Formats: sequence, C-alpha cells, structure tokens
Amino acid sequence: MVAAIMAILEAGMDPASEGLGQADDLAVVTFTTSAAEMLRRRLEDTIDLRVAGAEARYWLAQRERLSAAFVGTIHAYAHRLLRGFGYGGGVPRSSAISRSSAVLRECLSEEMDAIFAASDSPDRVLLGLEAPEHVLLSLAEDVLDHLSRIGLAPPDMLAETDALKGAGSEVRSAFARLVCRAHERYQRAKVERGAVDVDDLLLRLRQALRDDPAAAEGAAARHQLLFIDEFQDTDRVQLDLVHLLRPHLRRLLVVGDIKQSIYGFRAADAKLLEELADETDTPILPLNVSRRPTRELLQAQNKLFSVIGQRYAELRQGLEPYEESPTSPTAVAPLIHDTATRDEAPGAIARWIRYFVGTSIVAEGGLRPAEPADIVLLCRTNRQVDDLTTRVSAALRPPLRVRQARGESFFEQSEVVATYRVLQVLLRPDDDAALAMALDSIYFPHVDAAERILEIAQYRPQGSPLTDWLRRHHPADHSWLTACRRSARTDTAPQLLARVYRQSGIVDRLNGAGRADRAAVLEDLREEARNLFRNEQALTLDRFVDWLRVAVLQGFRTARERGTIRRPDHVRAMTIHQSKGLEYPIVIIPRIDRPLASDFTAPTYLLHDSGALDVDLPTRTGGRTRSPSWSVQMEQHRDRLLEEEMRLLYVAATRAEQHVVLVGERGRPGLKNPPSNTYYSWLDEINVAHDLVPVDMLLPAEGPSSIAVEWAGHDGADAAPATTGRRRDRGR
Repeated sequence: MVAAIMAILEAGMDPASEGLGQADDLAVVTFTTSAAEMLRRRLEDTIDLRVAGAEARYWLAQRERLSAAFVGTIHAYAHRLLRGFGYGGGVPRSSAISRSSAVLRECLSEEMDAIFAASDSPDRVLLGLEAPEHVLLSLAEDVLDHLSRIGLAPPDMLAETDALKGAGSEVRSAFARLVCRAHERYQRAKVERGAVDVDDLLLRLRQALRDDPAAAEGAAARHQLLFIDEFQDTDRVQLDLVHLLRPHLRRLLVVGDIKQSIYGFRAADAKLLEELADETDTPILPLNVSRRPTRELLQAQNKLFSVIGQRYAELRQGLEPYEESPTSPTAVAPLIHDTATRDEAPGAIARWIRYFVGTSIVAEGGLRPAEPADIVLLCRTNRQVDDLTTRVSAALRPPLRVRQARGESFFEQSEVVATYRVLQVLLRPDDDAALAMALDSIYFPHVDAAERILEIAQYRPQGSPLTDWLRRHHPADHSWLTACRRSARTDTAPQLLARVYRQSGIVDRLNGAGRADRAAVLEDLREEARNLFRNEQALTLDRFVDWLRVAVLQGFRTARERGTIRRPDHVRAMTIHQSKGLEYPIVIIPRIDRPLASDFTAPTYLLHDSGALDVDLPTRTGGRTRSPSWSVQMEQHRDRLLEEEMRLLYVAATRAEQHVVLVGERGRPGLKNPPSNTYYSWLDEINVAHDLVPVDMLLPAEGPSSIAVEWAGHDGADAAPATTGRRRDRGR
C-alpha cells in the first residue's frame, strides 16, 4: 500500500500528470486503527527519506500535506463524511457515537413485555420455548447486528422468513417479528437521543449518497484518491459505498488477499473483490511478492501451507521473496512446533520468550537484539488472551512480562477509553446506559453491576434504577461522581481530569498496585487536555469530550507519539483478528489443538441465501424450531467456517518476520481427526505436514529441524529448547 501511494505522489511531480494527486488528496481506509497508525508512520518515514534527497522541496510540501490526509477505519471515514454534510445524512452535528447495546436491549425488553401483555398475540408462541428470556434477547441482538452488516432490512428478512414453511414456522415468524419491531423501536430511540451506532454510520451514509447525487460528489471532493486496504474483509454495505463514490473520484485502489479473509462472521465476503473488478472491467493485479518475512521463514510458510492447501486450495499458492528480503541472522528454525501439552503450554511459552529475548533479529539498518516488544502471543479468542496473559506472566521472571495489547494508538488504550466513559457520565446525569459502560472499567474495581444490569435489561423498571442501585450499594463511588459533576460546570477539562483522578483515587490505586505505566497514561491524557486548553483557551467539558470521542474513534496520536514512538517493555498478547495489518519479528501461536467447529460452538440461527431467518431452539414440548433445510444450511456453514479458520492460521503465521512458534501437543502422526470430526483442529493439518514435508525441504539445509521440536525437559530450566540439528546461535 505504501509503495502504491508513493507511486501516485511521485507521479504528481510530473506536470504531464494533470494533477494526479497530492498527499492531502488521500483517503486511506484500513481495517483497524492500529493498522492505520502503522501505515501513517510508514508514509511519514518514507516521505522523510525523500525530503533528504532530490526534489526535497516537493517532498517537504507532501510531508506537510500528509497531515490533512485521512488515514483510518471505514467507520471513521463514514463519520467524517456524514459530519461534513450533517443533516443531509440524517445525523445531527451534535450526535454521539454510541457503542453500547444497552439501548437496543431496552428496546428488545419492551417488545418482549408487549408479547407477555397481549393475551391474544400469535407471538406468544415464543413463551413456549425452553430458552429463557435473556437468551432470546441476546439472540435477537445478534440477528439485528448481522442484518445491519449485510444491509438487509428487517422487514425483508421477515417476508422471507414467513415464506420458509415447515415445522417450527410459527415460532420462526414470531421471532422475526420480534426482531423487526425491536429494530423500529431502536431507530426511534436513537433519533430521540441524537445518537447513532457504528453500523448506522455506514447505512446512513449509503442512504444519503443514494438519495442525493450531489452529496456523493461533495463527499468525494475532499479526498479524490481513495485507497482501501484489506478489501477481502469488505461487506456488501461497504461495497455499495465504493460504488456510490467511485464516479466522483480521480483514483480508486483496493488491495486484498483472499487468504486473509477472516471476518465472515461479520458478513465480510472476499468474493466482492472479484465482483468489483468485473463491474469496472479492471484486471486484478496479483500480489505474489512478500516483503515481510526472512527468506527462510517465507520458504517454511510456503511449504506448510502448500500441504494445508491440498484440502483448502486458496492457501496453496506460495509467495516469492522480495529482491531485498533478508536472510535469517541465526540458525534458529523459522517455523517451530513445540509439543507441550495444554498444562505445560504456559511454561513452554515463557521459556521461548526468555530464549528469544536477546536473539539477533533483522532490523532497519542491520541487526539488533530482540526485545520483549518484538514478541507477540496470538490467540484465537479473547478468553485465551486473558488466560495466557495471566499464566505465562506467572511463569516468567521479572522484568519480563506479558500484557494484553491495548492498541497501538494512545487513545485506544483502556485507561483513555475508561476516562472518556466517566466523563460521559458527568455530562449525562441519571443516564443508566452511560453509567453501565463506565462501571465496567478500572475506575470502579469493586463494583460488580453485571447482574443488576441484566436484571434491568430484562424487567425494565422505571426511572434510573442503575444510578439508584449505585447510590444505595456503593455510596462512596456515587459520592465522588456527584462531586465531580458539580465541578464540571465551572472547571476546565484539565482541572476536571485532575479532580476525577483525585476523587476516584485511580492514580494512587494504580501506582500502589505497581502499575505506574497505566497511571502514566492518565497523566498523559491530562497533558493532552492542557495542550488543547492552551491552544483554544476555553476548552469546556462538552467540547473536550466531543474531541476525545473523535480521537478514540480515529486513533489520533499524541504529540509525544508523533515525535518518538515508545516501544512497550513487555510481550504483547492479542487475538489474531486484532493483529490484522500488524507485524512482529517473533510470533507464538498457542492452542493449535483446540477444536475449530465443535458442537458447543454451533450457531443458534442461520440466514438463508434468500434472507430467511432459521432458528434452532428447544421447545418445552421437546421439539425444535429449525426448518427442514437446517441440516443442509448447517453443513454449508461448517464448511465456510473451517475454511475461515484455516485462513485465520495463515494470518497468524504471516504476521511474523523471522520466527513462528506453534504450541500444541502433537499426538499420533497423520490426520487423526478429519474435518468432519468435532475435534478437528489446526494440529491435524500440521500433523500431516509433519509426515508429508521433508525437513530438508521445509527449512534451509544448514538450519536446525523445524516442525518437530521437543524440550530438553519441562523442569523450568532456562536452557534453549532442544532440536535435532546444530547448536542454536543466539546471535549475540
């Protein structure tokens, strides 16, 4: 992506280019704010190198113009466009971006109450389900989220569901009606509160551009060069936006890799890339060169996925090294399978971390010793991240530690988001939705409101029951919130932040727990508020909160980050999905033996290709609500799920620049569990690679063996993991 952008900017130096584009014409859409931050830094660094050479004056101008370019997520881009013509997009200029499901849950509860109250309603068949009310509410919320991502109107879904005949049709239709009515109520509630959720940003922008062609032209005028990264994770609504903007753009570039399509559960469709190419009669340029890994790791990755590609063809095609791709500076295997059992895994991962810290890694300008920040632990689920962060940290000796990644941008960090939520509570007295979000943060470590929030969502008492509950059961917390709220009328934002920190005791509590790094984040946030206050001289709380909301949404960087980027002093743990667009010298992938599609994770609902809603719930009489075609739909769903899970492994393994460590007990050789087995896992495919890929083909002949690596022992010693092959070179 950087190379393509630089090519456009280089063409701008030629007078014959007819104004191809300058840096401030750019709108670069990435999948995450972390990836956006990394891309912006690379652009800045690349342009800085040009400033020191020929045409320095031109590149210096581009460096200045880059600050006016947009680099961020699709939702941030939509938000910017909508705010640009405000009311024309159906979004008031003072609107808030709501990330809470509390309002939707409230609307769903009200619709369920209506069903209970109407004795003659056909929807009372839902009362005959074995599932409790909160399960139905959660399921309806998931369905509405799915519909918004694929751009399917709930009434259209209802019509198709009514046409889906067979056993259980009454219950399916009743549930679809519940979803539709809750959606209508939710839309009214958001209008009344002047709020939109993140999915509304895309849906309302699409509607605005469809209704007013002049709006589409105006939206595209600010940034005439639209580049979209990770296009394989685009959904139908996002593609519609591209279609509406494209006639008014000077250039459109989309980059995607079907092997990295891992957001099917969010309605992403990798085939949309081919669809866009067909519609525009534009050939797809293959990206068959990899710039990230060393030559040894790329060779190992190609061999491993050529084996997995025998079952999953889209992974079979290998990549070529870049002409400047480095070779590994050590004899350490690029691809390693540690066969630790599940109980042994935390200790095994800790030993790998201790081993790799100090090992030579390739860096800009040569080699350097690996630091904790160069190692990342990539997990399939957030639960795995939480579990292994704790257990691996316990197995490490200080100063080494593992921390859950909180985002590459300062404003994505949990301390900043938590403070934003508290400030929202100060601005919105007696708003239980805002309070519910704030209570789930570091500001309220002794408050467990989960059961109370669930009870409120189910029974919907009048007034502000969560606020009343906090006043009765946690008077000290309610008291400091009240005191800060009174001061919010007169304090500037920097003064109020200092008061919040002092009244809540958050900074002292973090320092006392040995988390001075997290306390420093809060002080940095107050420094940002001071800088804003000095510039604007009258920064009120509501203006600061509005600015902070945009900073969080777009992943703004602080002045300190724009200068010297601080590297963390710990190993990061994150989900594989969170790592999209990022790269690390050393990647550790645990639990490769975890089942990919067990019966415990089977979906409760499916949407047919027609848009009909199929639901599988037990009834009190022992029956099921699923349609006769459920089993066929489930088979297709499972096939798509397994394909995506293998792409997830590909994404995890290709985040690495030098080494990948796969952790999971091997068991017996060969494909122990076929894809049809409920225990089928990544390990089964890796076991096939053990048997089918000769080590001398998988790795350079001079390196130690890769795929079969055993510990010298699991006694906690710090000795390097033993391999067959020559002694490991720690590169020191």
